Amino acid sequence: MRSTTVTTRCDRCGAQVVSKDKDVPNLELRDVGVTVGRGYSSEHGNWQEWCEACCIATGLVRAPKPKDPQQAPVEQPAFPTIEDMLRELAREEAANVMG
Repeated sequence: MRSTTVTTRCDRCGAQVVSKDKDVPNLELRDVGVTVGRGYSSEHGNWQEWCEACCIATGLVRAPKPKDPQQAPVEQPAFPTIEDMLRELAREEAANVMG
């Protein structure tokens, strides 16, 4: 029986999971990006795959509520503005272009 190796990596923090078996959980990634276009057609886009921890840390998604009601809730970061997200993406792109 052949085994398939799957490597899943977060583009933001570099967290990585290598699995050789279907039963091993993979790192769940979410597509994060900004697309510039008109209507439903995208002309330019910058997309990355981020892990849930990065999405929570940047305020893009809320942390899940604790299952145990006695457990203290996770502190939620403030949601960034669109301008903040665009500035961060522009900085990352400039850093990638310049090396």
